[in-house]
Amino acid sequence: MKLDLSALANRVATLCVERRLALFTASGLMMVMLATGILLTSFDGTFNALLTESDPYLDELEIMDDEFPIPTEAAFIFVAPEGGTIFDTAILRAIEDLRESYEVVPLADYLSTIINWVSPETQRRLFAKRINEYSEAELSALAETAIQDRLLTNNLLAKDASLTFGNLSLNARDAGVDQRMEIATAIKQLRDDIRARHPDVELYVGSDFILEQSSQSAMIKDLTSLLPIVIIICVLVICYCFRSITLGASILIHVLFTTICTIGTVNYFGFSFNSISVIAPLVVIIIAVANSVHIISIYKQALASGMDHLQAMRHSLAYNFQPISLAAVTTAIGFSSLNMTSSPAIQDFGRIVAIGIVFAYSLTFTLLPALMVWFSRLAGNTETQSS
Repeated sequence: MKLDLSALANRVATLCVERRLALFTASGLMMVMLATGILLTSFDGTFNALLTESDPYLDELEIMDDEFPIPTEAAFIFVAPEGGTIFDTAILRAIEDLRESYEVVPLADYLSTIINWVSPETQRRLFAKRINEYSEAELSALAETAIQDRLLTNNLLAKDASLTFGNLSLNARDAGVDQRMEIATAIKQLRDDIRARHPDVELYVGSDFILEQSSQSAMIKDLTSLLPIVIIICVLVICYCFRSITLGASILIHVLFTTICTIGTVNYFGFSFNSISVIAPLVVIIIAVANSVHIISIYKQALASGMDHLQAMRHSLAYNFQPISLAAVTTAIGFSSLNMTSSPAIQDFGRIVAIGIVFAYSLTFTLLPALMVWFSRLAGNTETQSS
């Protein structure tokens, strides 16, 4: 049975052209209201975004975590110069500086370093007096003693004494996202401060908090830098292919409206962007551009055949109504089917794209006609005045 939507397509096309100003205004108001949702944008860089609550592996992880809790900590790594050991006065002073200033990190609990190391086997402290009281010969002897301590070399010290850790334990198992980001910032600031006070000491720091913050920064960078680049490239290609800056401007506005409405809506729904779903707006942009190209192509052909702007737009909307509608429905269904996956990150990706498809489709008929007619007339008037 052949699907014929020509009558409906003609009615929709006529409505969109005759009521284009009202639809344009409604689209603008909708965009402004949903744009406020951008302020609610949040990011989730934890593994919980990858495993659903029903995932059996998550249960196993929770059991392991209950039986063997993984400590929340940050590791400050001091590296000796090539051929040397960390039993150097400058490095040891930097470690001592860390011991005196680590409490600036929120929820800091305890710092383990070689300076406060007490051997569980002998119950003797490695350092029995202050750092500045040791001579170079005494430090060399301490290095030999430390290397022989198998517990020390399995925890805080490299077997050749070229590297040592300062493990900062944190009471942050129940910390929220904002607090974890605050901890990560404080850890990096402490690292930078110690580097500034001890410029000759090679110091690094590693922590899950920093990894999470880095992941969030990468997602923000994707949204703020990669997204505009994709939009600009798409618009420039359209301008080149159709030899029209005004039509490129129409697509630019259409894409911006679609992106803003999509991000605002998903934020109001309580979604958090993760390492996978953060690329969803890019997919939405491509789909929005594809819808626009169909309308522009037939619109340009109709103008070339002698139709005026309104007739050409009505013809383009009616001609493209069925293919664009079917493409939108099937594509939305396809991305919505990602809800069947076990990963919340992939589920969110599918939902965000599906929501974006709805906005891209709706704005193709409510926003784009008014923009294209207005910009085309503006370009025509400019050419007439120039001639």
